[in-house]
Amino acid sequence: MYHLYVVRSAKRDQLRTFLTQRDIHTLIHYPAPVHYSQPIVSAYPVALTGRNERVASTILSLPIYPELSKTEVQVLLRLFKNSRIVSDEKFILKFNGRGVEMMNILILGGAGFLGNHLVRYCLGHPGNRVTVVDSLEPRLRSTVEGLYEVWSQIQFIQGDMGNEALIAQVVKGKDIIFNCAAQTSHPLSLQDPLFDTEINCLGNLKLLEMVRQHNKQAVVVYTSSSTVIGRADKNIVDETHYERPLDIYSANKGVAEKYYRNLQCGA
Repeated sequence: MYHLYVVRSAKRDQLRTFLTQRDIHTLIHYPAPVHYSQPIVSAYPVALTGRNERVASTILSLPIYPELSKTEVQVLLRLFKNSRIVSDEKFILKFNGRGVEMMNILILGGAGFLGNHLVRYCLGHPGNRVTVVDSLEPRLRSTVEGLYEVWSQIQFIQGDMGNEALIAQVVKGKDIIFNCAAQTSHPLSLQDPLFDTEINCLGNLKLLEMVRQHNKQAVVVYTSSSTVIGRADKNIVDETHYERPLDIYSANKGVAEKYYRNLQCGA
């Protein structure tokens, strides 16, 4: 089985020169009507002829390859990234209409249990660029040990959501932001409620404000907790269940949920 790999980049001609210097030969499906060929149309379906021509001017077709393995696709995408020609824009490699997209991903709390598993999952998709931010606060019990295996594949920054200048910088240019950063100890939330509130309430609000100011296009995913409802009064619990949290941690996670809902509706 063979696939036509289609690269789309605003700097197509520079990219073509870069690849040619490395004995990777490409084709330009431009001008019309060549770009109406099925591989191009299936990769970039557009309705208007004028837009078709504009899209075609950004498309570079690689030679016909046998189906590439996941590792080979990663090598190809890494070559594109290293070219510095496509590093400043969203870059897409498509084959037979299916996309392999290089996404800029930010994972807050990426050294924690949930976070470091998410880091591995995101790196499992060819082309993703992953930035991890974690405070490594001893009381939160997060360490970089769980990231050693993928250390060379990520950018790690030690810092927390309370640092507005840092968060303002790291949210820029990100396609998706996963917020796994949290104080998760129920007993600690009762022993030191201000510490819990600083992270689980104010930290989330600061993150959302920095996203609002610097990257409104980003998708933000918040990891909440089922404990926001307290004791369930029915077998199936959904979003309409009342909330009677039993500790500060659960109450603050519920408050943070409402920050996200409120700012999403008001965006």
